[in-house]
Amino acid sequence: MGRLISMVLLSVVIHTSLLAQDQQDTLAADQVKFPLPGKFHQMLALSNGIWIGEGSMQFSSDGQRVNSGVARLVNKMSSDGLYQISEIKGNIKPGGMGAPWTGLRITGYDSAKGVFTRAMIGDGPAIEPVSMQGQWDEAKRTITFPFRKVDNSGKEQKLTEVYTIVDNNTEILEIYATDPKTSKEFMMLQIRWTRQNNYINGKAFESSSAAADPATKKCDRKQQGQRAEVNLRALPDLQSN
Repeated sequence: MGRLISMVLLSVVIHTSLLAQDQQDTLAADQVKFPLPGKFHQMLALSNGIWIGEGSMQFSSDGQRVNSGVARLVNKMSSDGLYQISEIKGNIKPGGMGAPWTGLRITGYDSAKGVFTRAMIGDGPAIEPVSMQGQWDEAKRTITFPFRKVDNSGKEQKLTEVYTIVDNNTEILEIYATDPKTSKEFMMLQIRWTRQNNYINGKAFESSSAAADPATKKCDRKQQGQRAEVNLRALPDLQSN
């Protein structure tokens, strides 16, 4: 009889332990909330596909702008739609260098902080590893990313990337620097991206507006609201979180 009672008590203990473990697992699962794509992730996904970029560079506030060659950009979403992976291949032309380079860029959106995040690495002379966070400006349709990098002399340089979504087929990347000699800000790099596959989520669309001519664009970011007309009316409506 004593042995039977012991077996019953052992069974109760095991059952109670398993029940408590199940309750803990359920509680832990309820407490873990995985991030889900929101409207800004959907906005990033609208840029999926192949783009061709025409670039120009300037090395001082009073320097002459030069053609920096053509680049190819391929965007796709990863991690259940949380991050945009961008593969870039280009060829730098200033001074006849013709130096090829490749880059990998990862862009996401931190819903808790309300900022876009971006990191980029590359294997060519034009790209150094950088990471940045940027705010979205709804009126200008721009993301502004301040960041720092070390220049060729070993000095840390403060730069700003301004990324503009002009329309369905056109996006513009601009990087601004401050000339150490004149203390003036100038547009060091500009790449105008043009979409090569006119499809969003399998549906054809037409461009809603044309980008401003890079040759006539102002270099002062204070006037960036006047640089290009921005119209995303043709884009599918972005759903909220």
